Amino acid sequence: MAQTVEDLCQAGKITYAQLVERSGLEETRVQAILLQRWTPSPAERKLEQLAELRAQLARSVDRRALFGMARDRGLPHHQIFFMTSDQLLDAIVSAEGLPPADVLPSGYTEERMSAIAAEARLRHDEIVVAEAAELDAG
Repeated sequence: MAQTVEDLCQAGKITYAQLVERSGLEETRVQAILLQRWTPSPAERKLEQLAELRAQLARSVDRRALFGMARDRGLPHHQIFFMTSDQLLDAIVSAEGLPPADVLPSGYTEERMSAIAAEARLRHDEIVVAEAAELDAG
C-alpha cells in the first residue's frame, strides 16, 4: 500500500517546515504535493524516469561492468578504483558530457542514457555468462 507524504513525515517525525527545508522545493509546491494537487510536467516526469533508470542500473548492474565502461572512457584507474556503482555511473555520464541527474533532460540526454544503460546491461550479461562458464568448467 502506498503511503502519502504526510504518512512518511509522521513516521519520520519530520515537521512541515523541515520537509520544506530538506526538499529544496518551493513551499507552494510542497503544499500542493501534500494536498495531492500537484502533477509533474512532462519534463519533470522524464527527469524522474532517468533518475529511476540510473538508480536501477546502479543496483542491478555488476560493478565490474561499470568499472570497465568508466575505464574505456579514459577515466583514470586511480580515480575509479574505489568508486561505488553510483559514483561510477555518475563518472560515466559526466565523461559522456551529459548533465547531472538533477538537470531536466533533453532528447539527446535521454538517447545517450538509454545507450549507456544498454551497454551496461550487455557488459553485465557478459560477466554473468563468463562466470557461469567458469563454474561449469571447474
